[in-house]
Amino acid sequence: FAVVKVPLEVMPPLVVNAIRFILSAAVLGALHVRASRAEGVSPLAPFRAGWKTVLAIGLVGHGLYQVAFIFGIERTTAGGAALLVASS
Repeated sequence: FAVVKVPLEVMPPLVVNAIRFILSAAVLGALHVRASRAEGVSPLAPFRAGWKTVLAIGLVGHGLYQVAFIFGIERTTAGGAALLVASS
């Protein structure tokens, strides 16, 4: 939480969130491709079966949560945000 507070001092919340999304998508995507190749399956195999569900959960569940998260972090202290998330 403290790491997120630093860029919020100089950038708007949605820009910080976009940077977080891009970095995490790149790292997790690379790990997924690596694990898929190790198992000998296509990296796209999980998405072919349930792409509508993956898209819906990604957009609504994760996307909405992250927008609310970043605006909440902007409006409180890092410790307060950590306590709120931990208690939920």
